[in-house]
Amino acid sequence: MRRSGIGLIGQGSLALSYLARLPSFLGRVALVKGSNERTSSRLRNSLRAGRWVNEYREFAPCRVLWIAVSEDSLPQVLEELAGAVNLSHRLIILGDTLRDARSFKVLSRCGAYAATVMMMPQSAERIFIAEGHKSAMKELAEILEADNRKVIELKPGAKPLFVSGVHLSAHLVLPFAGAAVESFRAAGLTRGQATLAMQAITGNALRSYARGGDKALPRPHAEEMRKVLAEEREAMRAISVRLAELYDAQPEKWFSFVGSKRFWRESAEKDRGRTVKHARAGNGAAS
Repeated sequence: MRRSGIGLIGQGSLALSYLARLPSFLGRVALVKGSNERTSSRLRNSLRAGRWVNEYREFAPCRVLWIAVSEDSLPQVLEELAGAVNLSHRLIILGDTLRDARSFKVLSRCGAYAATVMMMPQSAERIFIAEGHKSAMKELAEILEADNRKVIELKPGAKPLFVSGVHLSAHLVLPFAGAAVESFRAAGLTRGQATLAMQAITGNALRSYARGGDKALPRPHAEEMRKVLAEEREAMRAISVRLAELYDAQPEKWFSFVGSKRFWRESAEKDRGRTVKHARAGNGAAS
């Protein structure tokens, strides 16, 4: 059976995106639409795929619609598309959205089969993450695998967890890197020396975690770190209030993701026991 052409609704510089480097995909694109007549024509020319159209209703012959627009524009585009084309049983591929396919109520209301796809960061455009309706997922896998790309399917409803992993890996480590550099500089290192030290130590720690998982933070090391954090907090506060506030944010919660949660719970209980014991001793001496 002959495959139907793909309708592409795009925005921005798609000629610089991974879509421009998927020749089999581009070969299947039949119609291209931008936000207006000028951008539609420009998009078609930059991708050298299909022919440009200026009305959503012209996508009626396309069984598969690939939508690559900004996160902010996506809700309006879907509403306008649903108002112009019968989307029942149509396969809708939503590119690079951070949202889950089931979060787009307009598509489920119209009976469309939706899937979302995004490139795995740092994969050289070879691996893609996707989730959604099984029919849309099957079509999406065929499209990408035709260009020798691998597709990893997420569990239903798990897209937020993947996005969380991306942010934790790419962005939320940066404040700790910045705090490490600030600590080194406060200790007397130059910015260049501090940055190199942070990179070397962080790189080694991440490699250790990749090899050994939880074993990358041995219990004796964890115990030593816990004691240092507790004992040096006030001394650090005299040097840098910002760094002290970072350590005030319950570091045992940070470490609960590496090693035994039970260990950190036991350590916290020991600390509370020591505090109560010292308080009682103090009251006894006062009496």
